[in-house]
Amino acid sequence: MGARTIRTAEAGDLDALVDLNLVVQELHVAAEPDRFSEPDRATVARWFEDVLAADAWTVLVAEVDGEVVGYLLFEQVDRTAGTFTRALRTLYVHQLGVAPAARRQGVGRALLQRVDEAARSLGVTQVALDTWAFNTDAMAFFERCGFEVFNVRLRRSLDPTP
Repeated sequence: MGARTIRTAEAGDLDALVDLNLVVQELHVAAEPDRFSEPDRATVARWFEDVLAADAWTVLVAEVDGEVVGYLLFEQVDRTAGTFTRALRTLYVHQLGVAPAARRQGVGRALLQRVDEAARSLGVTQVALDTWAFNTDAMAFFERCGFEVFNVRLRRSLDPTP
């Protein structure tokens, strides 16, 4: 693997972000076609344009030899104290995608390390994310990167006719 750079995404990265996102979305559609819709390139591009313009989101890209091969989207989430919970500030990773040819070469780990650096600079002590149960490769990757399961969501499908 050549020289790797992690940096904040720019408008010129839009096509690469869309390409990487479409790979992830296709995986989701294949596994859960009743939940996820077929990705539309123009719609995804408009969504990323909005995300790149929003102050609340941070998009990082990983470049290898000048080519964008991965991205990560995160935000700072501040939860106020409630009756049963304490106040909590978290950096929440919403999306992570790495080009298939660049996987298992440290790209995803480098993106997550940059999020850790951002968290430390903000005094945030927790980085969180979620992944779908069908995505066992992602689950194993996140566990190798030090993430641990802390909450489990369950569902039950019902027959629409009683």
